[in-house]
This record gives sequence, structure tokens and C-alpha cells, in this order.
Amino acid sequence: MLFHGHAASKAAVLREARVFRSLGWSTLLVDFRASGGSAGEVSSIGWYESEDVRAAVAHARRLGTGPLVLYGT
Repeated sequence: MLFHGHAASKAAVLREARVFRSLGWSTLLVDFRASGGSAGEVSSIGWYESEDVRAAVAHARRLGTGPLVLYGT
């Protein structure tokens, strides 16, 4: 799971995602609220975005993908 930094979008971690894919890993890239293709106009600079991470992890666990690695910038 790859998460971008403040004022960026998931496109900022595409290079890293390609590396993980070349190693045979599945990847999930997330746009935080008010970033990239996500809804919203205001970022809380991490306060509510932590809920986005929690929701993404819960989603990945429901998919049964096995061990998870969280990568953020």
C-alpha cells in the first residue's frame, strides 16, 4: 500500500509502485481526501487522513491479500 505526501497525489508514488510490482507484489495506491482524484477541498494535513489509511488497510484485509506493507512519503 503506497501513500503520497502532503500536497501530492498517488501519481507521486508510481515509480515506487512499479518497483514493488517488479518484485511480484500487489500494490494499492491511495489518494487522500482533497488530493488527486479524491473528493474534498481541504486537507487536515494528516488528522483525518489517518482514517483514510485505516479504511484502506481494512479494505486490503477484506481482500485477503496476505501480509501488508505500508509505504508513505
